[in-house]
Amino acid sequence: MESPSKLGREREELPDSPARQWRIFQEQLPLLTNIKIPRCILIPQAIDVQVHGFCDSSEKAYCAVIYIRSKDATQTVVSRLLTSKTRVSPVKTQSLPRLELCSALLLANLLQATFPTLTVPISETFAWSDSKITLAWLKSKPRRWQPFVANRVAQIQELTPNVHWNFVSGLENPADCGMRRIPPTKLEKFNLWFNGPDWLRSSTFPIGAFEDNPQLQEHMSAEAKRTSKLIMLNVVDATFKAEFFQKFSSWNKLKRVVAYCLRFVKNCYLSACKRRKSFLTTAELSEAEKGIVKFIQRDHFSMEVSYLSAGKQLPSTNKLIPLTPFYDDSGIIRVGGRLKNSILADSQKHSILLPKTDHVVNLIISDYHLKLLHAGPQLLQAALREKFWILSARDAVRRVVRRCISCFRNRPKFAEQIMGDLPESRVCPSSVFQRTGIDFAGPFLIRSSKGRGSRNTKCYICVFVCLATKAVHLEVVSDLTSKAFIACLKRFVARRGKPSEIFCDQGTNFYGASRDLRKEFHQLMKENAVHQFLVTDNTTSPFTLILHLLPTSEAFGRLQ
Repeated sequence: MESPSKLGREREELPDSPARQWRIFQEQLPLLTNIKIPRCILIPQAIDVQVHGFCDSSEKAYCAVIYIRSKDATQTVVSRLLTSKTRVSPVKTQSLPRLELCSALLLANLLQATFPTLTVPISETFAWSDSKITLAWLKSKPRRWQPFVANRVAQIQELTPNVHWNFVSGLENPADCGMRRIPPTKLEKFNLWFNGPDWLRSSTFPIGAFEDNPQLQEHMSAEAKRTSKLIMLNVVDATFKAEFFQKFSSWNKLKRVVAYCLRFVKNCYLSACKRRKSFLTTAELSEAEKGIVKFIQRDHFSMEVSYLSAGKQLPSTNKLIPLTPFYDDSGIIRVGGRLKNSILADSQKHSILLPKTDHVVNLIISDYHLKLLHAGPQLLQAALREKFWILSARDAVRRVVRRCISCFRNRPKFAEQIMGDLPESRVCPSSVFQRTGIDFAGPFLIRSSKGRGSRNTKCYICVFVCLATKAVHLEVVSDLTSKAFIACLKRFVARRGKPSEIFCDQGTNFYGASRDLRKEFHQLMKENAVHQFLVTDNTTSPFTLILHLLPTSEAFGRLQ
């Protein structure tokens, strides 16, 4: 019916060839009544049911056909024709790959219309095509192709999301029969059309695969979307990746390399006669340092940079709030303070804020460490504070100093004296406070009375420690005179008993008390009554001997 319309002859007789073809077609129509199609399409007691669709195209028409494949417990397989549809090719001439894609779309629509009519559960659905180009289009994204292909690929992918598309050879494709002029006499015995290919009725069937080849790529590229390639070069000042900084082990070398990179960028905008080619200047090194600092701050303080650069206040929960950071004219975050009106340099009044953990920060600390001749953590931290404010600077500085190999190798060790044996008073059992150590603590401020007008009075605490049991007795002393100590000692003896030995340091009050006690003892021994009492009581001395210990002696008299 389409062939006469293409001839463009209206109300005229047809040529012999189209007229003869029409008469043959008209004569063969009654023979279609001889074709018998079984109504039962499933094998009895089927345990597995699959749907297989085939599509094919030619220059005159394209066809889609669907088979239902069923299998029972004995592995007997039956495949029957379910439905088919054929359409003539568009009047506008299209390429064969496009017609193959149209047949695939016809099959997708036919499957979509067939599924609701099936009352049996379908395990899997397969779609077969002998066009490798069509299968390649269906496995790609629609946006890659021109509108004709892209629209149909998108429709097919939307209609068949759970359908497996595979390749089948042209000789085994039953959809090819729907485009050929097969007379009814031959169609009745044409098994490929009614039952599909032979492998469809076997227990297993091959999954068709195809390999990529240059001819396939050529056909696919013909339908690819035309895209223009635009190459853009964006040069940003002092913007480097963090991996770039990891390559350097020296702060000075990093600054010089960055300075040369910035010089190259500037020279690109200048004529050959104005380009700088000599050694680096101080201004260039300072600019490189600022660029590196800006990158580090953007990397570690991105939120703070966005707030401060826009003139906004940081959130109240931000950890940098106590430092009152601000954005200077160079785009660097500095810490605030109250030294704005001082005569110090700007870098000392408002130091540059740096993070705790960063490779560049470690390089800066190492550079200062070497310049200060391997200074210790305190001196190194003080020198860094003149220009940089490093978060948790003490930990960062100590970490770098500990990693310094020269400092580790030359770290001095102080001579340690071997401790002597403990004295007898420390290791032999005795009663409490029989051997006592004395020392003073203070001064302390106390009030002698309560109420208005009471004044603070200075006092001291005399500490008595039992050398055997480590028991402690405390007495309040008004001053550090010998008389006050003697009175304190009397109160201690009245409460704890008389000790046999007292150990103390070389305090003048102890010296004075010892001298006064010895003087009183010798004066009393001259009296006859006292002497007779001591002899009768078998007492050699009524007073305790006070031993003076030198604080510079071995472990303070080996008492420690």
